[in-house]
Amino acid sequence: MIRVIGCEPNEEECQRLRIAHPNDIYLPFIISDEDGERDLYVTRFKACSSCLKPDTEYLATMSYAPLFQIASVSRMPAKRFDSLISSGTVPTPDFVKLDVQGYELAVLKGFGRHLDHVLGVRLETHVRQMYKQQPLFHEILDFMVSRGFLLRDCRLTFPHDYEAVEFEAYFSRHPQRVGQRSVALKLWEVIHDIPPGRSVSTTERGEILWHDLVS
Repeated sequence: MIRVIGCEPNEEECQRLRIAHPNDIYLPFIISDEDGERDLYVTRFKACSSCLKPDTEYLATMSYAPLFQIASVSRMPAKRFDSLISSGTVPTPDFVKLDVQGYELAVLKGFGRHLDHVLGVRLETHVRQMYKQQPLFHEILDFMVSRGFLLRDCRLTFPHDYEAVEFEAYFSRHPQRVGQRSVALKLWEVIHDIPPGRSVSTTERGEILWHDLVS
């Protein structure tokens, strides 16, 4: 059985999700790298809201800059995910999906040692600083590799004006090193259309042969 654990700091929206999905878990917290409280910068276009302030200097050059204008600031409760696991509030997840507008690295660090249990991570990331003090893609990549993950795919979400800035990145454990959990990882690969691993060899005549790797 697949069970979703979601975090939605807006209590009204969190309650709506609980009613709509009674078999899943929805919590009214910001997930962070420290327990306590965090400011949530609610932007004119709510999907751009973040725990980080929009970088107005960079955004000023973009046609969509008005979407990032701060409409309000709310002080919200924040939890490390490993604190929620330790308290028994949630189980340790097998897979993680993040869309937290530049706050990805803080969320990942908040998993602590429990990140070692996670098989796959899908997250939104940027190569330009949309928010102040935002860790960029290369910093997230370094962190994930240090925790034993492979970058499996990277897909453009949409260009910012003409520039490729925002991507969906997919990380997983090595498919041949997860033992009995390989079936779960294969399901994640199928759901996200992750391409198979490949290797290459050459014939005596110098022809290149590609080989799909079996997970």
